[in-house]
Amino acid sequence: MFQVNLKMLREADWLFCGLIVAILAFSLFVLASASNNLVAGQHYYYFYRQLVWYMLALPVFVVVALFDYHYLRRFYQPLYLLALVL
Repeated sequence: MFQVNLKMLREADWLFCGLIVAILAFSLFVLASASNNLVAGQHYYYFYRQLVWYMLALPVFVVVALFDYHYLRRFYQPLYLLALVL
């Protein structure tokens, strides 16, 4: 079902991926400087929480980016009906 297509890796927009990483790093920097002492006794509490979510989202981002969405063509009717119900 899931096969990594190396052609997709070669054709990836690496500049865009780098810009996303730069924005995430900048947002962590801003969060760390803005919320240094907001929670008593826990320095950088929100920074570490956000960092954990970034680390959990990174593998999801890679899997979704490498997923061949043409595979979903077989399931378009049930997916459409599910979207209508939701």
